[in-house]
Order: sequence, then structure tokens, then C-alpha cells
Amino acid sequence: MTTAQKQGCVFVGIDVHKDTHTAVGISPYGEKLFEITVGNYKEDFETLNEKVKEHSGVLSPLTELVKTQHIQRKVIPWMR
Repeated sequence: MTTAQKQGCVFVGIDVHKDTHTAVGISPYGEKLFEITVGNYKEDFETLNEKVKEHSGVLSPLTELVKTQHIQRKVIPWMR
């Protein structure tokens, strides 16, 4: 990824757990934009998706998950 591409992204890291997931959004300049912990239900994933959209604006979200065996499978469909 080039520097120009990085400047157009909001970086979202998600720490996936069995019952909750914590996401942190970081601006291209390293500023923390948000931190949110959500549960494991459809409404929770929709809340997370809205939070990412709220802070993305003209920037493209780039999401990374902490590898956790099979648990991340619930989160992945909501990241598209």
C-alpha cells in the first residue's frame, strides 16, 4: 500500500472474542477516532458498521482482525 493510499484510509482493528468484539478506528495520521465494544448479535454488528461509516466520511475503511480460530467468522460478513 502506498503512502497516498494510506492517507485515504481509516484503519479499523477488531479484537474478536467469544461474546464481545472491540474495534478501534485510527485516522491516517495515527489519531484514535473511536473505540467501541459490541456483542455478538446482528444489531451489534450493525452498530459497529454504522460507527465505522460515521468516521469514514470520504476515507475508505481498512479492517484487520486478530486471528482467533473460528470466532471471527461471525464478524467477517459485516465487514463488507
